[in-house]
Amino acid sequence: MRSETRLQHRLFFALWPQADVAASLYALSGTLDAGSCARRIPRESLHMTLAFLGEVGREKLPALCELIHTLPAPAFTLGLDRIGCWPRGGIVWAGASVVSPALHECVAALWAGLKRLGFAQEKRDFAPHVTLFRHGNVRPFALAQPISWPVSAIVLVESVPGKGYHALCRSPKKNGAH
Repeated sequence: MRSETRLQHRLFFALWPQADVAASLYALSGTLDAGSCARRIPRESLHMTLAFLGEVGREKLPALCELIHTLPAPAFTLGLDRIGCWPRGGIVWAGASVVSPALHECVAALWAGLKRLGFAQEKRDFAPHVTLFRHGNVRPFALAQPISWPVSAIVLVESVPGKGYHALCRSPKKNGAH
């Protein structure tokens, strides 16, 4: 079924890594022993969720795409330098020991806009991470070689069951950033 014909869309806003960053994250996940039940996230699905919206009516899509174009284009670098695990759910992730204040400002601006559109912010604190495995387990550790991720855009993404992710719109890039 084509997404345009569905009445509800499972949506989230995310940072999507460039191909070289995604390749580095995927190569890193290939070096981890996350357990026999672990499900490795495909390279093309690696991302950092900024705001999960859940099921959203088709009529809200234009306002969400308009919102993304009113946000300041992000222009900062994430240094992913640690691996962690949330045992509940078995989420093995890559994250940063020091998070740029620009990332928190980006998330705050996004949620301010979403609240104006009637969306309620999640109760739990924002925990910036890239999921590498589901149903896995590893001991947390620092990476000897951090992965540098230059962030330049926010993406509105639809999760289509059985078909993966589909970018619906993205924030304008700043000064020709990729």
